[in-house]
Amino acid sequence: MTVNPADLPYEQDRPNDYQWTDKAFDLLIAGSLEAHVYRRGLITVAVVAGKCPRCPHTFTYTTSDFAVGSGGQVLGGTRSVDASDDYVPIDAACVGNHPGRPENQEQGCGVAFRVEALPENVDG
Repeated sequence: MTVNPADLPYEQDRPNDYQWTDKAFDLLIAGSLEAHVYRRGLITVAVVAGKCPRCPHTFTYTTSDFAVGSGGQVLGGTRSVDASDDYVPIDAACVGNHPGRPENQEQGCGVAFRVEALPENVDG
């Protein structure tokens, strides 16, 4: 029996599997997913929007809680970020309903992945 991708249960077994990053890359190339990093002064904001790499639902993910290639550190953390390898870590926040999703989580199908995005300086 084939499961409709829109009805996929919340991913619990392998939410960080590299296949989600690989599929997200394919979506970026196809233009079905967009990733942008905007810098204005000392503030860095990332926006990723489009199709989820796991299910057919769409999402928009915005974060400013990390630095992308600035100073070599992640804000609030100790991981190094290579200035030539700008990426955005994503927790899919797709808008569809996925059976088994934890009650305290309103969106998402349970996967996490990374996408590359080159920073755009918006200082005017």
